[in-house]
Amino acid sequence: MATKESKMVDEYIEAIWMLTERGECTITSVKDYFSTDYDQNYFDQLLKLDLISTDEKGAITYTDEGWKKGRTLIRAHRIAERLLYDVLRIEDYEMAACEFEHIIDTDLIDGICTLLGHPRRCPDGLPIPPGECCKAEQKMIKSPSVSLLELKPEESGRVVAVNAENDHQLHLLDNLQIRPGTVLKIHQVQPSIVVECDGSTIAIDEKVASSIYVWKLTADRYQEITHHPRRGRHHKDHDPSSYDCGPRRGLGSGRPQGKRRGWRFKNSTSDT
Repeated sequence: MATKESKMVDEYIEAIWMLTERGECTITSVKDYFSTDYDQNYFDQLLKLDLISTDEKGAITYTDEGWKKGRTLIRAHRIAERLLYDVLRIEDYEMAACEFEHIIDTDLIDGICTLLGHPRRCPDGLPIPPGECCKAEQKMIKSPSVSLLELKPEESGRVVAVNAENDHQLHLLDNLQIRPGTVLKIHQVQPSIVVECDGSTIAIDEKVASSIYVWKLTADRYQEITHHPRRGRHHKDHDPSSYDCGPRRGLGSGRPQGKRRGWRFKNSTSDT
């Protein structure tokens, strides 16, 4: 069982990872990240455990061991977010994921990753470090998610993951309302793939379709969902503008927010 102290040390390791992703990992940026909750003792522990090093300008870098630990924590956190958001439909998935990362081991994370079809990004669009299961494309358990290419005309599915090649493609799909939770119905597969999404008909190429993974729906379930949509975090009345991906445990208000990347945009809509 992780202690409060070990959890806080882990939190500092995660913060350094996220600040490194933003290209601003210094002692000053870490202090700003935690604001009034910053505790020098936890930072000193990272140095004592030889997980990080600093230079004369205050720049922070991981040691090999620190990088491995940071990668494991971030992977666990973001995979947990995908499970909680996509499968369990938990609204405040960020807080719950903060606990998951301390109690689930690597094998279980790889199992969840396989179940979800090896997602590449968390619900907020930040990259999920790939695991051995992703590299080897293991099928430890039969995943209920399938590529959109596997659906036939008149079949439908709810999007579980979009493994876009880059942010540009991810944003284009988001603008088309194709994101986790959206329901798609195939109208034709030749000569181009045509899907119905949120009342609109969209043509997409095979390469893009291969990056979209869905849970297949029965015809009855499709009718139930499309005739009785449930408002959710993607609805136009929902304003997620204050959201920032990363550990959220009551830290100070001085943390850098930056632009959100990925699935959620202020005026987007969805039928989930």
